Amino acid sequence: MIRRLTAREKKIFIVTLAAVAASVFYNALLQPLYERKEFLTQEIEIHRQQLQRDLRAVQKVEALDAKYDAYLKQFRQLGTEEEVSSSILSEIEGVAGRFGLHVTDLKPQRVEHDKYGNQFAVSLTISSELTDVIRFLCALQQSPYLFNVERMEFEKFERRNQSKLTTRLVLGKAFISSGAGQQAVEEKTGRGRTMAFLYDDREDR
Repeated sequence: MIRRLTAREKKIFIVTLAAVAASVFYNALLQPLYERKEFLTQEIEIHRQQLQRDLRAVQKVEALDAKYDAYLKQFRQLGTEEEVSSSILSEIEGVAGRFGLHVTDLKPQRVEHDKYGNQFAVSLTISSELTDVIRFLCALQQSPYLFNVERMEFEKFERRNQSKLTTRLVLGKAFISSGAGQQAVEEKTGRGRTMAFLYDDREDR
């Protein structure tokens, strides 16, 4: 014969049953939901950090692109070789005039070509003090002219009890031709992608 539970035993049974139900509810439903939430939170944080790295890499490449575009624009050859040579001669004469220098034997040299562009050269002679010649060359090597000194010879002689200095120069200036400019842009794009990858890889480490 089954004994009826006392009021106290009923309470204990109900409390035990409630505890078991709560444990089952937590383990079967709440804990998986909590673990899923933690997993999603970690995934979101990983993707957020990845997006930040990607953004920094893109910004870095864009800054490099802007500098490279400015470089290409500054050195892109506009016009024919004759027009560029004439412009170069005018630039040299203009800078010489600023320093009060008299330039003689100003002649364009043969244009050299390579896959990236054209190298122009000009020969000239200046009779002046060395300090004036140095100032003249310093100005030509700075922006916006950006000439380079390929050859420089000095000759000092006496005339009528006066010392004279003759400087013979060959100045060069490089330009990027249209076809080479397109090639440079394509190479730049490839380098930009590579740099973005390398930058991102460094961040991962």
